[in-house]
Amino acid sequence: MYAQLFKEIKSLTKQAIELIENDNIEKCNLILVKRQTLLEELEIKHKLSSKNPSQKSIHPESNETFTQRFIELMIWIQQHDHPAIINVKQKQQQNKERSISQVKTKKALHQYTNLI
Repeated sequence: MYAQLFKEIKSLTKQAIELIENDNIEKCNLILVKRQTLLEELEIKHKLSSKNPSQKSIHPESNETFTQRFIELMIWIQQHDHPAIINVKQKQQQNKERSISQVKTKKALHQYTNLI
């Protein structure tokens, strides 16, 4: 059960990165919300199985094994998210610069038309 959640979380991370590269930030946001939901679901399921001994047969991983795999997953996500975050920040800066340039051009055109 945990393995499937780990796999889905990694898949969503890859999808989010691809969407960022394709400038589809809106869809990326939806994917990141899904990923966050799965991470929270993973945490809840693990807490429930650790508290309830009858769940051990369904989720046989020990707390130590799960914790190690979860840490590895978080490191993997961080490593894959970092370049995407830098990419988004660069695009944000470019958009800001274009917007400033557009405002300056608009002001110049407005002043020019007022002179005529």
